[in-house]
Amino acid sequence: MSAGIDTTTFEAIVRQAQRAPTAHNTQPALFRLNNPREIAILGDARRALSVSDPSRRDYLMGLGAVAEGVRLALAERAIAARIESMSNTGDAPVSGDHRCVARVLIDGACEPDPLGSQVAHRRSYRGSFAKLSAERANAARQRLDDIPGAVLVTDQLTIAALTNHYEAANLSSLRDPAFVGELWHWLRLNPHHANYDRDGLNADCMAMSGIERRLAGLVMRPAVLPRLLR
Repeated sequence: MSAGIDTTTFEAIVRQAQRAPTAHNTQPALFRLNNPREIAILGDARRALSVSDPSRRDYLMGLGAVAEGVRLALAERAIAARIESMSNTGDAPVSGDHRCVARVLIDGACEPDPLGSQVAHRRSYRGSFAKLSAERANAARQRLDDIPGAVLVTDQLTIAALTNHYEAANLSSLRDPAFVGELWHWLRLNPHHANYDRDGLNADCMAMSGIERRLAGLVMRPAVLPRLLR
């Protein structure tokens, strides 16, 4: 059974877990090493998105992704762990805007999880995807059969219809000055921004070219974009 982790390992695990996907990359999680075998994950409610996520669904999903990121980082080091949601224990202490949402409990040893090493390679991709071959479509369909609610869409007309629905919903949001204002708050288009490498949607992570950064800096402003899309 693992004896637990020290502060150095804890800090390395936090750095990995912070790569978990969260809405607008708000980095809503704080981490606390309660003891060598327990990591607490606290949500920072000040980083919830009040306009685009009023129910805090995305906020909580992001915190769940962070908890899974901690588990993956431990598993990459051959340390087994389980996630305990504080909502299930009835013990969710509140301190100001910080609420403990989960604990990751070290639970012995395990085989290293190969998925953990892939976390560092997660990034935006803005190019075209290769056409899905029939062989790969069948393989994907077989894997998805065991996942409730999962559907593989290959029909081009259906894909086009879904695309149209998505674009209409996206356009509706971008016409809302409050939505764009919130988005603008989290955009990091200039590498000299104080929080460029800390949180938010920075231009490098979004794989934006120099021209795209400059154009976005002009048209994404709350006073500009909604008017352009009227």
